[in-house]
Amino acid sequence: MAIAALLVDAGLVVLVVLGAVCGLAGLSGAGEGTGSQALRRARQNIIGRTAAALLVATAVFGAALLVQMAFPAWEGVPVFVGPAAGAGSALLAFATLPAVPIEGDVSRRTADLKRRTVRELLPPGLWILTVITAIGTVAAVLAGGLSSKAAVGDGRFLCTSLFSAACPPGGPYLYPGWHFAGPTLLSLAILAAGAAAAFRRVILLPDAAWRELAGADRMLRANTTRVLVWIIMAPLLLTLGMFLGTAGVPLFNAPVLATGLSEASAAGASSAGLILMLLGAGTLLAGMAAALAAVVLGTRVARLEVRRSDLQAAQEKATQA
Repeated sequence: MAIAALLVDAGLVVLVVLGAVCGLAGLSGAGEGTGSQALRRARQNIIGRTAAALLVATAVFGAALLVQMAFPAWEGVPVFVGPAAGAGSALLAFATLPAVPIEGDVSRRTADLKRRTVRELLPPGLWILTVITAIGTVAAVLAGGLSSKAAVGDGRFLCTSLFSAACPPGGPYLYPGWHFAGPTLLSLAILAAGAAAAFRRVILLPDAAWRELAGADRMLRANTTRVLVWIIMAPLLLTLGMFLGTAGVPLFNAPVLATGLSEASAAGASSAGLILMLLGAGTLLAGMAAALAAVVLGTRVARLEVRRSDLQAAQEKATQA
């Protein structure tokens, strides 16, 4: 289990770095073309904040790998919590760094009192998918903890209570019980706090001072919100995949373990374990794809254009002012 989790986090670190390189390579000339000086500053700001957040996430992933290598007796707990803790820390960094609104330095005498929401900035399907994934991940983590029991002479909840026989510590009986579920719930709480802070920062950032740039302002907000959602989705899917996959391993091996189950029950547990392992593998692949999408989109989030007519109107206002 520890080796599998290590491979997932190591792959995630490589994916973040490669995705950042690919995304930044596609930004050649993104600061050129149409756009006011303030719009270009907003673009540069969002790119810089995203890059800093990626560095924070990579640092946390790397730290999780180092901690696990230094303390192998922890059975892979650091790398189980690495994805959610890293993404949550990245979102907190994104929310903390100073943001630059489009022409936010120009005073305005009017304001839109309608409260902006995250849902209106996202496609409905993506918002629903995120909520379902979050609920499913928390449910899987809780299910792992609730269906676990302590190993004999170990005291840690590393075995499944689905086997009636006493469970020795470690080995093929290893199960993602409370030993993993407790720290993972804490890392998911960090992810939730980071998501709330990042979304709040996007929503409360002042509108563009010029109404003619309102379209560009909304597009930048919507693109940023989509990136944040994929940053949240990636660790959720990875965590869900790790819990499903590792829970399936001891169940799949039930026929050859001293589980205390009847032959028919052990065969049924083995079939269920195979299904969980396949679901876990598919979910891990989806999580990797979400991580790559988040990184690439994050470095391309500022690629947007403003209609030339709107730009000319905004420039005329600036001249008159």
